[in-house]
Amino acid sequence: MASGGALTDAEVSAQIQQMVSFIKAEALEKADEIRTAAEEEFAVAKDQVVEAERARILKEFKRREDTMLVKAKIEKSAQQNAQRIDVLASRDQLVRDVLATARRRLGEVSDPSSATYAQTLKHLVLDGVKKLLVPNSVVQLVVRCRACDVTPARSAVSNAQQTLGESQVRLTLDESTPLPPPPTAADADEDDEEDGVDKSTACRGGVVVSTADGKVIVDNTLDARLRLCFQGALPQVRSLLFSQ
Repeated sequence: MASGGALTDAEVSAQIQQMVSFIKAEALEKADEIRTAAEEEFAVAKDQVVEAERARILKEFKRREDTMLVKAKIEKSAQQNAQRIDVLASRDQLVRDVLATARRRLGEVSDPSSATYAQTLKHLVLDGVKKLLVPNSVVQLVVRCRACDVTPARSAVSNAQQTLGESQVRLTLDESTPLPPPPTAADADEDDEEDGVDKSTACRGGVVVSTADGKVIVDNTLDARLRLCFQGALPQVRSLLFSQ
């Protein structure tokens, strides 16, 4: 060291070097702190981004899953409905087949030359006439039948007239306007039902009884009686056909 307390060049240089080393050390330490803080902030930001993307993906997955579930339920419901419609259509057709079979059987039992059918006509005429009687009055009634049934129908009308007497009723068999003829072979092969209504113009037997003015009519044809019986027995028919 120089006299009088003055520093030598070497000492000044050493002190400067010491200060530079201290500053470098401080700078490095500060740089490490900044780098560590930046890395921590990056890690936090990265976690936030990853979590946000994860949540978005989960939400999108849930949305698509819900959409697929709803679509699957709709398709299943549509398939079940289609199956129900097919079953109902098959059942309806089976009921129609039963009714068609019954109609064909009617055609077989309404032979004008049959004694059994002649007796049936007597019951049908008498039943129809009784429904149109008026107490304490003499009513004029008209009976109509198929052209092929005129002979047994005359006997049936005569029987009803004798049974009830002229004090209650006076009967006329209208042979000029007969009921439609029996179904042909072609008619038998056709479906006579359309929306539950018989569309056939053929008559399978029986009579129609009406007042003289035609305002009140009792349809006692076999076709009409079959419809009434079938409608009344339809629940039992369905139960017999489709019981589980």
